[in-house]
Amino acid sequence: MPVFTYTTNVNGSANYALTSGNIQASRWGLRGVEDLGGGLKTIFTLESGFDVMNGKQNGGLFNRQSFVGLTQAQFGTVTFGRQFDSMMDYVGPLTAVGGWGGTYMAHILDNDDLNGTFSLKNVVKYASPNFSGFQFGGLYAFSNQASGFAVNRAYSAGMHYAYQGLRLGAAYTQINGVDANPGGAVQGSPLASTLASAVGGALGESR
Repeated sequence: MPVFTYTTNVNGSANYALTSGNIQASRWGLRGVEDLGGGLKTIFTLESGFDVMNGKQNGGLFNRQSFVGLTQAQFGTVTFGRQFDSMMDYVGPLTAVGGWGGTYMAHILDNDDLNGTFSLKNVVKYASPNFSGFQFGGLYAFSNQASGFAVNRAYSAGMHYAYQGLRLGAAYTQINGVDANPGGAVQGSPLASTLASAVGGALGESR
């Protein structure tokens, strides 16, 4: 939704602006479920971020998530496609970023991706059923490069536990070779370009 923002000092002057989704990014999408019988269902999600002020897609159509999968209450859910990592799934809901604070509460450079700076492509993902408040899951995102299996790949795992007022969560994500090849797990990431600029500045390099 549109947000009116007042900033006291932008290049020495006050600034009034109308911006799109300062707390949570504006998005739209489609979700579907088809019952296959015996408790087995097929699911899909197509989700895009966009700038509500001008309609511009942020990174292309269905840039946030685009996946299909199968789910069964006793065995869990397996999905295939572009998806967020385990940090978003298991740690994000416990943070101010994933709760009430949104973007304003994100860490500098969003180094833990709790603000959803990027999603992973070529993902096979599993989420377990809920075992009396405990749930776990993980994913692998393929590099899609024949000569470099680990070039621009990613893997992630996490868990959470909830009992009455107690909620715990933990997750880990490993990404190798961001932007190393165009068909890999993370390509064209805003986080990657931001980090590259920061490292380059710290080393005194020109980019």
